[in-house]
Amino acid sequence: MDRSNHTNILRLENAKYHSHKIKLMRSFDLNPAGDEVPDPYYGDEAGFQNVFDILSHSIDSFIHHLEKERFNS
Repeated sequence: MDRSNHTNILRLENAKYHSHKIKLMRSFDLNPAGDEVPDPYYGDEAGFQNVFDILSHSIDSFIHHLEKERFNS
């Protein structure tokens, strides 16, 4: 969900065949206030609420993207 996760996924053995599909979750946020989902682990409850809100804003667009990909293949 952040650039570190993205980089690690792109380093996997077969990632080169799928790199066009590997995206940051915030790329599906229609009104992003950043490009990464922050890691709330070392923060307080507000950090977890922030991540929930970010994912809530992104998930509908992400599902729409998956449905579009499914029906266009």
